[in-house]
Amino acid sequence: MFNRTTVYILVAAVAAGLGLWLSQGLGDRTRLPEMDLVTLLPEAREVPDFTLQRADGATLDKAA
Repeated sequence: MFNRTTVYILVAAVAAGLGLWLSQGLGDRTRLPEMDLVTLLPEAREVPDFTLQRADGATLDKAA
C-alpha cells in the first residue's frame, strides 16, 4: 500500500502538526521576553552608487 518513505513523511508531518498544536495551547502568551541587551542603530545611511557584473555578463546597479 504505502512504501516506507511515504510512511516516514506522514509520521513526520503528523508529529510536526501535533507539536504546533500543542505549542499554541501550552505556551504562556501573557509574558513577553525582557529586552536586556538592545542596540539601537542610528538612521540608515544612503548606499553609494555601484555597478556589479552578473555571471551572464549583464550589469547590475543600484537602480535595479
